[in-house]
Amino acid sequence: MSRPQHLCNTPPTTCCQPCLFSNHMLQIIGPKVMAPLAHAVRRSQPPFVLRHVQIDNDDAIAFYKKFDFKIAETVEDYYKRVDPSSAYVLEKVIRETA
Repeated sequence: MSRPQHLCNTPPTTCCQPCLFSNHMLQIIGPKVMAPLAHAVRRSQPPFVLRHVQIDNDDAIAFYKKFDFKIAETVEDYYKRVDPSSAYVLEKVIRETA
């Protein structure tokens, strides 16, 4: 499947994805974050969904993997005021495109 490089390259301050920090927050808030995303996906049926996660946020990566997201790429210097500054772009394929 082809997709534009760095499609999720939205500045973190304007991205609609909230920051999910701790495992505790992921367990409580995580499902509430995913519900509107799942609703939007059902309504618009995009071919894939992208999320970005800081490369050292193991809890968030594990959370998204539970929902079948896979690491699609690493974007160096994605975050401007955070260390490490790199992010993984996580991708979930909804439907295959020709």
